[in-house]
Amino acid sequence: MRKKGKKMKKPGGLGALIIALTVFFLYVALKPDWQERINVRDIQSLLPKEIANLPKEITKEINRRAGMINERPVRERPPREHSKPASPLHMRILKVSDGDTVTVENTVTMEIFKCRLYGIDAPETPKHGTPGQPYGEDSARALKTLVSGEQVEITTTGEKTYDREVCTVRAGGADINLEMVKRGYAWAYRRYLHGPYASEYIEAEGEARRNRLGVWHDINPTPPWEFRRRHKV
Repeated sequence: MRKKGKKMKKPGGLGALIIALTVFFLYVALKPDWQERINVRDIQSLLPKEIANLPKEITKEINRRAGMINERPVRERPPREHSKPASPLHMRILKVSDGDTVTVENTVTMEIFKCRLYGIDAPETPKHGTPGQPYGEDSARALKTLVSGEQVEITTTGEKTYDREVCTVRAGGADINLEMVKRGYAWAYRRYLHGPYASEYIEAEGEARRNRLGVWHDINPTPPWEFRRRHKV
């Protein structure tokens, strides 16, 4: 009697899914133009004949994964451009609070805000019951002299400190921040200086020291940041 050959069992749903997905990922990895729309029929042609006609749920799963891959961008996104520096604003000085803080008004929009001069630190004036430093009032007067009656150009850095915009101020073509250091009424604020300003401001401070200008009349004046730390200003 001739023995009957064993009938090969058709892989079940889970086995078919595993085989189909394995072929699918190999197809994606080896297909050079995989970015083009993936065709499930192409994948079916690579499967064993026993499971070539895939159940609907397996076909649906392959289509879902193909859709996820096809959503990938072919090209990388271009790098983001660096933000451009702010354009100078034409402002009017309303008030000088001390040697490194002014209140300004935009002559077009009438916007008013406080401006902290970038890259410098002036001796403190009396505030909230705290005594000021030597030359604090002299520094404020020096700044008033430099900007009094002037139409100034304000360039904001985008930074803020205590609700004040950090700015550079120009008047009559001069860098007022730098002028305050040159005249000895402000320190070059090394902690926050960067870029081309650093060497210029530090050199200006050294020149004012040698010439004993402003605060440098004293042999060893206390820097404002140390004064604030001691008095918790």
